[in-house]
Amino acid sequence: MVIDFMYFKITPLRFIPCFISTLVLIVFINLSAIMISYDIYKQTNKQFSDIESQNKDIKYPQEFKHAETFHQKEAISISSPFGYKLNGIFMPNTITTNKTILFISGLPNARDIDLDYLEIYFRSGFNVLLIESQSHEDSGGNSISWGRLEKYDISQWVNWIKHRIPDGPIGIHGVALGAATALLHAELNENEKNVSFYIADSAYSDAESLFSFHIKQWLYSYIAEYKLPLLNNEFFSSIILHYVSYISYFYSHSTLQDTSPLHSVQHVTTPILYLHNENDKIVPSSMSFELQHATKGPSQLYLFPNSEHASALADNQQLYNTAIYHFLQSLKELN
Repeated sequence: MVIDFMYFKITPLRFIPCFISTLVLIVFINLSAIMISYDIYKQTNKQFSDIESQNKDIKYPQEFKHAETFHQKEAISISSPFGYKLNGIFMPNTITTNKTILFISGLPNARDIDLDYLEIYFRSGFNVLLIESQSHEDSGGNSISWGRLEKYDISQWVNWIKHRIPDGPIGIHGVALGAATALLHAELNENEKNVSFYIADSAYSDAESLFSFHIKQWLYSYIAEYKLPLLNNEFFSSIILHYVSYISYFYSHSTLQDTSPLHSVQHVTTPILYLHNENDKIVPSSMSFELQHATKGPSQLYLFPNSEHASALADNQQLYNTAIYHFLQSLKELN
Protein backbone atom coordinates (compact mmCIF):
# COMPACT_ATOMS: atom_id res chain seq x y z
CA MET A 1 0.00 0.00 0.00
CA VAL A 2 1.41 3.39 -0.98
CA ILE A 3 0.50 6.46 1.06
CA ASP A 4 0.22 9.62 -0.99
CA PHE A 5 1.69 12.10 1.49
CA MET A 6 1.08 14.94 -0.97
CA TYR A 7 -2.63 14.13 -0.87
CA PHE A 8 -2.60 14.85 2.87
CA LYS A 9 -0.30 17.78 2.22
CA ILE A 10 2.28 16.18 4.53
CA THR A 11 5.63 15.33 3.09
CA PRO A 12 7.66 12.44 4.56
CA LEU A 13 10.09 14.94 6.03
CA ARG A 14 7.27 16.68 7.83
CA PHE A 15 5.60 13.46 8.88
CA ILE A 16 8.57 12.28 10.97
CA PRO A 17 8.71 15.40 13.23
CA CYS A 18 4.92 15.21 13.69
CA PHE A 19 5.20 11.56 14.69
CA ILE A 20 8.03 12.28 17.13
CA SER A 21 6.14 15.24 18.64
CA THR A 22 3.05 13.11 19.10
CA LEU A 23 5.11 10.33 20.70
CA VAL A 24 6.79 12.79 23.06
CA LEU A 25 3.39 14.21 24.02
CA ILE A 26 2.03 10.73 24.74
CA VAL A 27 5.06 9.87 26.86
CA PHE A 28 4.79 13.18 28.72
CA ILE A 29 1.09 12.65 29.47
CA ASN A 30 1.70 9.12 30.71
CA LEU A 31 4.66 10.12 32.87
CA SER A 32 2.62 12.98 34.34
CA ALA A 33 -0.26 10.63 35.09
CA ILE A 34 2.13 8.15 36.72
CA MET A 35 3.68 10.88 38.90
CA ILE A 36 0.25 12.17 39.96
CA SER A 37 -0.98 8.63 40.66
CA TYR A 38 2.14 7.82 42.65
CA ASP A 39 1.68 10.94 44.75
CA ILE A 40 -1.98 10.15 45.43
CA TYR A 41 -1.17 6.53 46.33
CA LYS A 42 1.59 7.53 48.73
CA GLN A 43 -0.51 10.28 50.34
CA THR A 44 -3.44 7.91 50.88
CA ASN A 45 -1.09 5.24 52.19
CA LYS A 46 0.42 7.77 54.58
CA GLN A 47 -2.99 8.88 55.83
CA PHE A 48 -3.70 5.29 56.86
CA SER A 49 -0.24 4.99 58.41
CA ASP A 50 -0.43 8.24 60.38
CA ILE A 51 -3.82 8.03 62.06
CA GLU A 52 -2.24 9.26 65.26
CA SER A 53 -1.46 12.57 63.56
CA GLN A 54 -5.16 12.96 62.79
CA ASN A 55 -6.03 12.52 66.46
CA LYS A 56 -3.80 14.89 68.36
CA ASP A 57 -5.98 14.73 71.46
CA ILE A 58 -5.39 11.00 71.93
CA LYS A 59 -2.66 10.17 74.40
CA TYR A 60 -0.65 6.99 74.05
CA PRO A 61 0.37 5.95 77.56
CA GLN A 62 3.15 3.44 78.03
CA GLU A 63 1.04 1.46 80.46
CA PHE A 64 -2.63 0.85 81.15
CA LYS A 65 -4.48 3.39 83.25
CA HIS A 66 -5.62 0.62 85.56
CA ALA A 67 -2.75 -1.75 86.28
CA GLU A 68 -5.09 -4.36 87.74
CA THR A 69 -6.70 -4.97 84.34
CA PHE A 70 -3.96 -7.28 83.13
CA HIS A 71 -1.63 -9.98 84.39
CA GLN A 72 1.18 -9.79 81.88
CA LYS A 73 2.11 -9.00 78.30
CA GLU A 74 3.47 -11.82 76.20
CA ALA A 75 5.27 -11.13 72.91
CA ILE A 76 4.14 -13.53 70.20
CA SER A 77 5.65 -14.27 66.78
CA ILE A 78 4.14 -16.49 64.13
CA SER A 79 4.77 -17.09 60.43
CA SER A 80 2.58 -15.67 57.69
CA PRO A 81 1.45 -18.17 55.04
CA PHE A 82 3.47 -15.96 52.67
CA GLY A 83 6.72 -16.51 54.52
CA TYR A 84 7.28 -13.34 56.56
CA LYS A 85 7.18 -12.94 60.33
CA LEU A 86 4.15 -11.54 62.18
CA ASN A 87 4.32 -10.06 65.66
CA GLY A 88 1.70 -9.60 68.34
CA ILE A 89 1.19 -9.07 72.06
CA PHE A 90 -1.07 -11.38 74.05
CA MET A 91 -2.56 -9.97 77.25
CA PRO A 92 -4.64 -12.34 79.39
CA ASN A 93 -7.43 -10.96 81.51
CA THR A 94 -7.02 -11.00 85.30
CA ILE A 95 -10.25 -12.99 85.43
CA THR A 96 -9.95 -16.48 83.99
CA THR A 97 -11.86 -16.43 80.72
CA ASN A 98 -11.94 -18.28 77.41
CA LYS A 99 -13.10 -15.22 75.44
CA THR A 100 -10.48 -13.44 73.31
CA ILE A 101 -10.56 -10.31 71.15
CA LEU A 102 -8.14 -10.01 68.25
CA PHE A 103 -7.44 -6.29 67.82
CA ILE A 104 -6.16 -5.05 64.43
CA SER A 105 -4.86 -1.52 64.63
CA GLY A 106 -4.73 0.78 61.62
CA LEU A 107 -1.45 2.20 62.91
CA PRO A 108 1.99 1.19 61.64
CA ASN A 109 2.96 0.68 65.29
CA ALA A 110 0.20 -1.35 66.90
CA ARG A 111 1.71 -0.74 70.33
CA ASP A 112 0.93 2.97 70.05
CA ILE A 113 -2.85 2.66 69.99
CA ASP A 114 -4.94 4.33 72.64
CA LEU A 115 -5.07 1.66 75.31
CA ASP A 116 -8.65 2.63 76.18
CA TYR A 117 -9.60 0.43 73.19
CA LEU A 118 -8.23 -2.59 74.99
CA GLU A 119 -9.67 -1.70 78.40
CA ILE A 120 -13.16 -2.00 76.91
CA TYR A 121 -12.49 -5.69 76.38
CA PHE A 122 -10.66 -6.33 79.63
CA ARG A 123 -13.68 -4.94 81.48
CA SER A 124 -15.95 -7.14 79.35
CA GLY A 125 -14.06 -10.29 80.33
CA PHE A 126 -11.87 -10.80 77.26
CA ASN A 127 -8.26 -11.68 76.78
CA VAL A 128 -6.64 -9.42 74.18
CA LEU A 129 -4.35 -10.27 71.28
CA LEU A 130 -2.99 -7.07 69.74
CA ILE A 131 -1.35 -7.76 66.39
CA GLU A 132 0.92 -5.91 63.99
CA SER A 133 -0.10 -6.47 60.37
CA GLN A 134 2.39 -7.02 57.60
CA SER A 135 4.71 -4.09 56.90
CA HIS A 136 3.79 -2.65 60.32
CA GLU A 137 6.48 -2.11 62.96
CA ASP A 138 8.49 -5.36 63.36
CA SER A 139 6.28 -7.60 61.23
CA GLY A 140 7.59 -8.61 57.81
CA GLY A 141 6.18 -7.95 54.37
CA ASN A 142 7.20 -5.37 51.80
CA SER A 143 4.05 -3.25 51.71
CA ILE A 144 0.46 -3.17 52.90
CA SER A 145 -1.84 -4.88 50.39
CA TRP A 146 -5.03 -3.15 51.59
CA GLY A 147 -6.24 -6.40 53.13
CA ARG A 148 -5.75 -8.83 50.25
CA LEU A 149 -2.88 -10.72 51.93
CA GLU A 150 -3.52 -9.53 55.48
CA LYS A 151 -6.82 -11.44 55.68
CA TYR A 152 -4.92 -14.72 55.42
CA ASP A 153 -2.54 -13.57 58.15
CA ILE A 154 -5.60 -13.02 60.34
CA SER A 155 -6.52 -16.68 59.86
CA GLN A 156 -3.08 -17.61 61.18
CA TRP A 157 -3.68 -15.51 64.30
CA VAL A 158 -7.13 -17.04 64.80
CA ASN A 159 -5.56 -20.50 64.62
CA TRP A 160 -3.00 -19.42 67.23
CA ILE A 161 -5.80 -18.33 69.59
CA LYS A 162 -7.70 -21.59 69.07
CA HIS A 163 -4.56 -23.55 69.87
CA ARG A 164 -3.92 -21.43 72.98
CA ILE A 165 -7.54 -21.37 74.21
CA PRO A 166 -9.50 -24.24 72.61
CA ASP A 167 -13.27 -23.81 72.20
CA GLY A 168 -13.29 -20.17 73.38
CA PRO A 169 -15.27 -17.54 71.46
CA ILE A 170 -13.15 -15.14 69.39
CA GLY A 171 -14.01 -11.62 68.26
CA ILE A 172 -12.14 -9.30 65.90
CA HIS A 173 -12.03 -5.51 66.24
CA GLY A 174 -10.33 -3.55 63.46
CA VAL A 175 -9.74 0.17 62.95
CA ALA A 176 -9.44 1.81 59.50
CA LEU A 177 -7.24 -0.51 57.40
CA GLY A 178 -7.59 -3.05 60.20
CA ALA A 179 -11.39 -2.81 59.92
CA ALA A 180 -11.35 -3.44 56.16
CA THR A 181 -9.01 -6.40 56.73
CA ALA A 182 -11.39 -7.80 59.37
CA LEU A 183 -14.32 -7.63 56.94
CA LEU A 184 -12.31 -9.36 54.22
CA HIS A 185 -11.45 -12.10 56.70
CA ALA A 186 -15.12 -12.43 57.67
CA GLU A 187 -15.79 -14.01 54.27
CA LEU A 188 -13.04 -16.59 54.89
CA ASN A 189 -14.57 -17.27 58.29
CA GLU A 190 -17.83 -18.48 56.75
CA ASN A 191 -16.35 -21.95 56.19
CA GLU A 192 -15.13 -22.77 59.71
CA LYS A 193 -16.93 -20.15 61.82
CA ASN A 194 -13.96 -19.72 64.16
CA VAL A 195 -14.79 -16.03 64.78
CA SER A 196 -18.02 -15.15 66.60
CA PHE A 197 -18.28 -11.44 65.77
CA TYR A 198 -16.56 -8.51 64.06
CA ILE A 199 -16.34 -4.82 64.94
CA ALA A 200 -15.31 -2.56 62.06
CA ASP A 201 -14.36 1.02 62.98
CA SER A 202 -13.97 3.40 60.00
CA ALA A 203 -13.83 0.69 57.32
CA TYR A 204 -13.75 1.49 53.61
CA SER A 205 -16.16 -0.31 51.29
CA ASP A 206 -13.51 -1.18 48.73
CA ALA A 207 -10.04 0.06 47.80
CA GLU A 208 -11.12 1.28 44.36
CA SER A 209 -13.88 3.48 45.81
CA LEU A 210 -11.52 4.74 48.49
CA PHE A 211 -8.91 5.87 45.99
CA SER A 212 -11.58 7.25 43.66
CA PHE A 213 -12.77 9.43 46.54
CA HIS A 214 -9.23 10.70 47.21
CA ILE A 215 -8.54 11.31 43.52
CA LYS A 216 -11.66 13.46 43.24
CA GLN A 217 -10.63 15.35 46.36
CA TRP A 218 -7.21 15.95 44.80
CA LEU A 219 -8.73 17.09 41.50
CA TYR A 220 -11.10 19.42 43.31
CA SER A 221 -8.27 21.14 45.21
CA TYR A 222 -6.12 21.29 42.05
CA ILE A 223 -8.99 22.82 40.06
CA ALA A 224 -9.68 25.37 42.78
CA GLU A 225 -6.02 26.40 42.92
CA TYR A 226 -5.35 26.61 39.17
CA LYS A 227 -8.91 27.28 37.95
CA LEU A 228 -9.02 24.35 35.52
CA PRO A 229 -12.69 23.35 35.20
CA LEU A 230 -11.77 21.01 32.33
CA LEU A 231 -10.37 18.55 34.88
CA ASN A 232 -13.58 18.43 36.85
CA ASN A 233 -15.08 15.29 35.35
CA GLU A 234 -15.17 11.51 35.69
CA PHE A 235 -12.91 10.99 32.69
CA PHE A 236 -9.75 12.30 34.35
CA SER A 237 -10.64 10.59 37.62
CA SER A 238 -10.96 7.22 35.90
CA ILE A 239 -7.64 7.67 34.09
CA ILE A 240 -5.78 8.49 37.29
CA LEU A 241 -7.55 5.64 39.11
CA HIS A 242 -6.31 3.27 36.42
CA TYR A 243 -2.72 4.36 37.00
CA VAL A 244 -3.10 4.24 40.79
CA SER A 245 -4.14 0.60 40.45
CA TYR A 246 -0.88 -0.08 38.60
CA ILE A 247 1.07 1.73 41.33
CA SER A 248 -0.71 -0.43 43.92
CA TYR A 249 0.24 -3.57 42.01
CA PHE A 250 3.88 -2.44 41.88
CA TYR A 251 3.97 -2.09 45.67
CA SER A 252 1.65 -4.84 46.88
CA HIS A 253 1.22 -7.20 43.89
CA SER A 254 -2.52 -6.56 44.00
CA THR A 255 -4.73 -4.15 42.11
CA LEU A 256 -7.37 -2.01 43.77
CA GLN A 257 -10.05 -4.25 42.30
CA ASP A 258 -8.66 -7.18 44.31
CA THR A 259 -9.73 -5.66 47.63
CA SER A 260 -13.45 -5.21 48.28
CA PRO A 261 -14.92 -5.59 51.79
CA LEU A 262 -18.23 -4.61 50.18
CA HIS A 263 -18.17 -7.78 48.10
CA SER A 264 -17.05 -9.90 51.05
CA VAL A 265 -19.82 -8.90 53.47
CA GLN A 266 -22.46 -9.99 50.97
CA HIS A 267 -21.55 -13.54 51.98
CA VAL A 268 -21.04 -12.97 55.72
CA THR A 269 -23.55 -14.27 58.28
CA THR A 270 -21.37 -13.58 61.38
CA PRO A 271 -22.64 -10.54 63.38
CA ILE A 272 -20.89 -7.25 62.55
CA LEU A 273 -20.91 -3.91 64.36
CA TYR A 274 -20.00 -0.95 62.13
CA LEU A 275 -18.66 2.20 63.78
CA HIS A 276 -17.95 5.40 61.88
CA ASN A 277 -17.47 9.12 62.40
CA GLU A 278 -19.75 11.49 60.53
CA ASN A 279 -16.97 14.01 59.77
CA ASP A 280 -14.51 11.42 58.46
CA LYS A 281 -12.63 13.04 55.56
CA ILE A 282 -10.36 10.07 54.89
CA VAL A 283 -13.01 7.34 54.71
CA PRO A 284 -16.50 8.83 54.23
CA SER A 285 -19.13 7.50 56.62
CA SER A 286 -21.33 6.64 53.62
CA MET A 287 -19.05 3.63 53.10
CA SER A 288 -20.21 2.07 56.38
CA PHE A 289 -23.82 2.61 55.26
CA GLU A 290 -22.99 0.72 52.05
CA LEU A 291 -21.31 -2.06 53.99
CA GLN A 292 -24.16 -2.54 56.43
CA HIS A 293 -26.74 -2.48 53.66
CA ALA A 294 -24.81 -5.19 51.80
CA THR A 295 -24.16 -7.41 54.84
CA LYS A 296 -25.95 -10.73 54.58
CA GLY A 297 -26.11 -11.50 58.32
CA PRO A 298 -27.04 -9.49 61.42
CA SER A 299 -25.36 -6.09 61.67
CA GLN A 300 -25.54 -2.81 63.54
CA LEU A 301 -24.29 0.67 62.59
CA TYR A 302 -23.37 3.40 65.05
CA LEU A 303 -22.37 6.89 63.89
CA PHE A 304 -20.50 9.40 66.02
CA PRO A 305 -21.17 13.10 65.44
CA ASN A 306 -18.47 15.76 65.20
CA SER A 307 -15.61 13.28 64.96
CA GLU A 308 -12.99 12.84 62.28
CA HIS A 309 -11.26 9.70 61.03
CA ALA A 310 -10.86 7.00 63.70
CA SER A 311 -11.16 9.52 66.54
CA ALA A 312 -14.49 8.45 68.04
CA LEU A 313 -12.89 6.97 71.12
CA ALA A 314 -11.12 10.25 71.90
CA ASP A 315 -14.16 12.44 71.21
CA ASN A 316 -16.99 10.22 72.43
CA GLN A 317 -15.48 7.65 74.77
CA GLN A 318 -18.69 6.93 76.69
CA LEU A 319 -20.77 6.55 73.52
CA TYR A 320 -18.08 4.38 71.94
CA ASN A 321 -17.93 2.09 74.96
CA THR A 322 -21.73 1.90 75.17
CA ALA A 323 -22.07 0.95 71.49
CA ILE A 324 -19.63 -1.94 71.95
CA TYR A 325 -21.13 -3.10 75.27
CA HIS A 326 -24.64 -3.20 73.82
CA PHE A 327 -23.42 -5.13 70.78
CA LEU A 328 -21.61 -7.68 72.93
CA GLN A 329 -24.68 -8.14 75.11
CA SER A 330 -26.76 -8.89 72.02
CA LEU A 331 -24.59 -11.88 71.10
CA LYS A 332 -26.04 -15.08 72.52
CA GLU A 333 -22.78 -16.96 72.06
CA LEU A 334 -21.08 -14.66 74.60
CA ASN A 335 -23.84 -14.60 77.23
